Amino acid sequence: MVLLLVIQKFRDGEVATPSTLASLKFMDFESDDPARILVRKRIEQDLEKTISRLHEPAAAVAALLGAVGTNSPFADAIDEVQASESREIGFATRERLLERVNRLREALDRVIRGEYGTCAECGEPISPARLRAIPEARTCLHCQDRLERGRSERESMEPALR
Repeated sequence: MVLLLVIQKFRDGEVATPSTLASLKFMDFESDDPARILVRKRIEQDLEKTISRLHEPAAAVAALLGAVGTNSPFADAIDEVQASESREIGFATRERLLERVNRLREALDRVIRGEYGTCAECGEPISPARLRAIPEARTCLHCQDRLERGRSERESMEPALR
């Protein structure tokens, strides 16, 4: 039996946060497919690295939170603007890391269900090169391109509708 990391808490679109990441649970999973085991291990390693990166900026952001307002220890307004910019970058980085944790969790679920490597849009196999580069990929390159073009077209039309 191989232990498989499964995040059970975040099924139905619930967002992973550092406090809820502590609820990770393990379950037994049997598979004698070596390729599947390697994929699972790779995704688990990426998930572990992403979670550890998620905790790194948290301390830096928390330290900067108190440095705003009338009690600001900054020498001038420029220092305060730079600190604010650093805070915003930290928040954006944290948000992207949380999104990646959720995508990796979904990839582990697809491995368990035997759906990993199949495009969620067209059902065709996702190329091994794409999966090596982006293990949490849900779509093949063709469908991803189509989705991004559609999103880009909608965004370019929005200002005209206002």
